[in-house]
Amino acid sequence: MRVLVACYVCIAVCIGKLTEVTQRGVQVLRVFKYQLPIESYGAITIAAPFGAEWLCVQMQNGDPYVWARVNTKNTMMDHPLVLIPTGYSNAGTGLYIGTFQILTLVYHVFQEG
Repeated sequence: MRVLVACYVCIAVCIGKLTEVTQRGVQVLRVFKYQLPIESYGAITIAAPFGAEWLCVQMQNGDPYVWARVNTKNTMMDHPLVLIPTGYSNAGTGLYIGTFQILTLVYHVFQEG
């Protein structure tokens, strides 16, 4: 239940920010989700528009996702992220995005580069 509530809070905050930006006429942004691959940990890449702003990490229907605010008119690019299980070395030096849990494993997601 906590994950569901946290997800709704994340989406509500995202929608609030999206409405504010759209009303100011700066640009039209959208919030998209991207599934995180968990076959292995370490460096991964997520294809998303240039300038993606990573908002949160949550589980949805048993799979981990990262939500981002993006400008869909921007060029697609690979964004380097790092998935690190709790207790592993090289915990990531980039911006912390969030944490998710699958069964007994807890992963932490960082933006690199």
